[in-house]
This record gives sequence, structure tokens and C-alpha cells, in this order.
Amino acid sequence: MQVIRTNMQSFLTVALAALSLVAMLVAANDGHTIGKWEVDIFDIGDKLNPIDSLSPYHVRVYYPTTCDSQCGEFRTGGMPVFMFASGFGGSVSIENYDVILSGIAKHGMIVVAIDREAGFALTLDFGKLGVQLQKVIGWVRSTNADYGLTYELRKRGSTKELLNGASKIIFGGHSTGTQIMLRNIKDTAVATQTCPDAGGVVMLSPVDGQDPLGLGGDTVVLPGEPTFPFTSPALIVSASMDPDSGPIIQGIPCAPAARSNKHFYDPWVGYIKYMQIKGFGHLNVLNEKSKTDYDPYCATNNDTDPNNRINYRSAIRGAVVNFIQGIVLNNQDYITRITEVPPNTVTVSETMEKGVGRAFSCAYVPVTVGLATELQTGLILFGFFFALTFITGLYCFFRKMDDDTLHRYHPAEGMGYDQPASFQTKLEPQYGVSTEIQQQPSFNLNNSSRAPSINV
Repeated sequence: MQVIRTNMQSFLTVALAALSLVAMLVAANDGHTIGKWEVDIFDIGDKLNPIDSLSPYHVRVYYPTTCDSQCGEFRTGGMPVFMFASGFGGSVSIENYDVILSGIAKHGMIVVAIDREAGFALTLDFGKLGVQLQKVIGWVRSTNADYGLTYELRKRGSTKELLNGASKIIFGGHSTGTQIMLRNIKDTAVATQTCPDAGGVVMLSPVDGQDPLGLGGDTVVLPGEPTFPFTSPALIVSASMDPDSGPIIQGIPCAPAARSNKHFYDPWVGYIKYMQIKGFGHLNVLNEKSKTDYDPYCATNNDTDPNNRINYRSAIRGAVVNFIQGIVLNNQDYITRITEVPPNTVTVSETMEKGVGRAFSCAYVPVTVGLATELQTGLILFGFFFALTFITGLYCFFRKMDDDTLHRYHPAEGMGYDQPASFQTKLEPQYGVSTEIQQQPSFNLNNSSRAPSINV
């Protein structure tokens, strides 16, 4: 008995030590800590002059180079690829995100970020932008000896491999940059009834539509469409001041509540985690000294304290890294740590999660789609004009019947004498029947007064 008790104590001691070691390793790899990898950056083309094979996108790559200790979950084997689109439809220069994207790469992940020159355009074709993103996906996965991400890494002396050849990619974006990624996934899923590219989705203050007023349409969440036509694990990080009004046009925020953040959470299929960080705005995710054309529109909903902004970006980095580690490794500990930000940094004001399926994957889900907005509008207009024509025709029909009735019983036209005199009197008093007997003229043939005769 004593031997059994001793063995049991030894077993428990070893088990506790193993659990403690696992906990320490997870804590060391927590995304909220600063990653230990050195990171380099290179560009393919530039924003004004993208290379033809990737146009209209300029690509910037953040990749880990060396690491001596505490190198995270991907120190051996392949590194996951995180593809990220900048805000306002990719028009914000990607270097404005260097701090946060480099911080993600420091945890042993390869970040492929895109932007584009917007030029002058009243509307954006997000469907087209989503199709053009396929060029970048092909470039990432290319195995050509002189083209693609692996070729560019080798050219710079890196021996790092892509996780499973980047057969699955984590898609991400800020603002309407998220919409480019989602349009690619959604349109591919609908067209092929498969979901071949995405392993997960990261949305930073995501916004749907072409403009804050929603006049441009072209949304990824369609009216009458209850859910997305695919399922994949997702993370939304929102800023509590996203929906606050901007100073240029009062009442028009950079991220209207009706088309941002929870707008994507509600129709999502599968597992999704949502967190809102208190006291920050739509552009606080950018580098400290970033200047963009959109600053005036979002100026009133951004924190200007440098220390606060550093903490905000760190919280986002930690959430994204833990999310990627959690879904790639199917590790619930990292999923739990997404919202467990270090104390005395930022305040997580709201969290939600729903759905199942945290695996690094994507699958097509058939969805009954409602009628397109244009078709709905056409049917409404058709119904309106049909009703107007019917009512007008009905009115004219009864008006004609009234006229026919008046004419039928109108004595002046020699009709209607089969009706009682009282009816005629009421109908047309001026034609009332007189009871006085009128003296009729007579002709007497015996009258002596004759017409004179004419003798021939």
C-alpha cells in the first residue's frame, strides 16, 4: 500500500510539473508578450507602380529571420501566412501599419500586406478587387524557381517554409480593406461551392459598403442574405469610438454602427470571437506618426495620447497572434487569451463569441440568397405603376358608366320615356311633364277660303 501511495504521489508530482511546464510555454508564447524573432521587410513593386502580375496591388512582406530563445509555436516547421489589406479599400499606405504587422511577424508568422493607389473614383468595385486579390494568393503559393513568395524569401537568404505551402491563409484587413478579403472568399465559395483559400479571418474595425452613407452599395453582406456562404473561424477587434461622428460631416462616422463590427458578427457562420476596446477610434491602429487623407474625417474619434495608442496596438497584436496560434494549433488556451490583455494597458469593454469549429479551415455553406437590391427596386416600381394603372382604369370605367346612366334617362335626347314621369321630373326638373292640355291646331278641309287657282 505504501508503495502504491508513493507511486501515486510521484505520478501526481510529474503530472503537475508537466502541466506547469505547458502553462509556462503557453505563457511564453502568449501573443500579448513581445515576440522574439528578428523581422525584415521587403516590397514587391510600390503603391504607385505595382508590378503587372500583381496589379493593382503593391505587396509588402514582413518575415521572421532569426531567433535565439522563446521563439514561439512556429520555430520549427512551416510558418503560417497572414494576408492583410489596408483601410479604406486598400488606399491607406501599408507602411502606416508597420508597427502592428511587424509585431505579428515577431511571433514567427509571415505577413503579406497589400495596398493600392485609389486614384479618382466615385465608387469602388469590391467584387473586382476581390478577384484581383487572387493574383496575390497565386504569388504567395507559387513554386516557380524565379517567382513568388518562397523565391523572394530565398533570394534574401531566408530558409523559412510556408505552413503547408500556404494551402490555407489567414485573411485580414482594416476598415473596408476587410471587405476586399471577404469578397474574395465569398465570391469564390459561391462560384466553386468550395472554400479553398481561407483558414481564418481577422477583422479590425471592419466596414461594409463603398461610403459612410451607404449610397454606393456593393456590400458583402447582402439584404435578405441571413448568413455568409462559408464557415471559417474569425476574430473581430473593434474600437468603441468607431461609430462616433466625424468633424467634417456631422453625423457621418468613419465606421457607422449599422455597417461595421457587429454587422459582420451577426451573419457569421461557425466560430467567431468579438472584442471591443474602450476609448479608441478608427485610425488608432496606425503607426504613431502616420498621416493619411482620412485623418480629418476620423479626427474626433481617435485617442491622441502616444502611450495609450501603443497599448492599443499591443492589445490588437496580442489578440491576432493568439487567434492565429489558437486556430492553427487548435489550442483553446490561446483562444481564451485573446481577450486577456495585460493589466493597466487597455480596457476590453465588450466580448462575445458564438458558433463551433475553431479548426484552421473553411467550408462552403449553401445559403438562400434574397433578391438583389436592383431587382427588389424594379419589382417595387413595377408594382407601384401597375397599381396606379389599375386604379386609373377602374376610375375611368365607373365614370363612363355614370355618364351612360345619365344619357340613358335624359328626356332631351328622346330616351327614357319608359320611366315614370316622377323619375324624369326628379332627374331633370326643367323637363317636367305638364298636366295642362295644349290646344292642338286643326285643319278644316271645307273652309271656303281656298288658294287661288291658276288658269292656263
